[in-house]
Amino acid sequence: MLWLPNSILLAVLLLVPLRDCAACLLAAFPAQLLVAWGTGAPMGTLSLLYVTNCVDAALGAYAVRRLSGRAGAFRFDDLRGMLIFAAFGATLPTLLLSFADAGITVATGWTPNFHDPFITRVRSNILTHLIVVPAIVDLAEVRWRDLRPARAAEAAVLSAFVFATCALAFARPAESAVFPAVLYMPLPLLLWAAVRFGPGGAGASVLVVAVVASWNTLHGRGPFVSRSTAEDVVALQLFLLASATPLLFLSAVIRERNRATQAVQRNEAVLRRSIARVRELAGKLIAAQELERARIARDMHDDFNQQLAAVSIAISALRQRVDGDRELLDILKALQDRTVSLTDQVRHFSHDLHPRMLDHVGLAAALRTHCDTFAGEHELRVHLATEGDFGELPRDVAICVYRIVQEGLRNVVNHAAVRDAHVTVGRSGDQLEVCIVDGGRGFDPDAPGSRDGLGLLSIEERTRLVGGSFTIESAPGHGTTLHVYIPLIAR
Repeated sequence: MLWLPNSILLAVLLLVPLRDCAACLLAAFPAQLLVAWGTGAPMGTLSLLYVTNCVDAALGAYAVRRLSGRAGAFRFDDLRGMLIFAAFGATLPTLLLSFADAGITVATGWTPNFHDPFITRVRSNILTHLIVVPAIVDLAEVRWRDLRPARAAEAAVLSAFVFATCALAFARPAESAVFPAVLYMPLPLLLWAAVRFGPGGAGASVLVVAVVASWNTLHGRGPFVSRSTAEDVVALQLFLLASATPLLFLSAVIRERNRATQAVQRNEAVLRRSIARVRELAGKLIAAQELERARIARDMHDDFNQQLAAVSIAISALRQRVDGDRELLDILKALQDRTVSLTDQVRHFSHDLHPRMLDHVGLAAALRTHCDTFAGEHELRVHLATEGDFGELPRDVAICVYRIVQEGLRNVVNHAAVRDAHVTVGRSGDQLEVCIVDGGRGFDPDAPGSRDGLGLLSIEERTRLVGGSFTIESAPGHGTTLHVYIPLIAR
């Protein structure tokens, strides 16, 4: 019915390092002799069959490891591995070595014909390989110290159910008419084993079915009892083979999917941690940038402007001392005018770096001043509307809104190709809304790389730092609308 020695040896050769395979083959010799002793075969026949059995297992293990590309222990982790094992570990070596086995039994006078031992060996070895080897390999992979009690309890309950169901299904008298129905009783449990415990669970469950069904058939019970013992064995083997094969492939597919899902989840967790770290660093960078801007703006206002003012005063004093040289007076006047102009530019630049007006006159006035200045510098009509009370607004939110309007207007100038922009900043209860609209050329926000500009990235990151949300509505030829929503209730 089943021939276990070859399958056990094949499983061992798939698990142990290559350097230990020879020792395992030698250790299998007395075990195989003991198992085959009850057949009554001559010692010479048994020794030769031991050689063919070892070659069978060794050839199957070598083919599986070589074709699967695994130098270490083989695992039934995917459908490809299961296909390789079924074809080149369980089937092909058995077919090749069964010719030698059958020839040995005929040549040594143990059996009178070649056909019967050949067919018997092919069926029993292939079936046993398919159900026993996955069970042993998966069992060897279990980490008993890490095994959860719930998992062990599930396996025990499943084993008990499989045994009880098979006993109920195959213990009926041979003449019972309900066998076509009861044959399907173990199927849900076999599917349970395949889905939850992989190829090893499926193989072990089918092995339980084989043991219970064989026992009952030997005692004249069950659906596989007929007038011929040989026919009973063939019928039971084909039933088990038809049950085990799809379950093994199904379990391999499920395990492959589960492992892929776990790998994706691990990668996703790593990616999320990386994104969180990048965002944390981006937040620190923006905070450090604001501090550095404030320092530079303070130095420009308190140092550079003072020095430029002193230069302007010195030039004015020189003009008063020059008498009669009209050309020199014109040069000094032009130099003083350029100094005054440079002073204004430094002052505007320092205010752009760090808007001190936010601290003195509030967000609405600071935005209006900036929009008026920006409109004059870029020939852009900026229509600003502020709604609601901006008093006692958190400073980080005020700076965030100010920077968002700055970046939004720069994007309009650089990309929209229009002369008008509408900016609306409103506060309603515990929510602050910023809306920047232009009727320019627009773009596709979903196109790859369309939102990778530094301006949009800066707006998005600043919005995230204050717990807000940022959306873009745009289409080619239909303008662009930026929406920013910032909650204030938790601040």
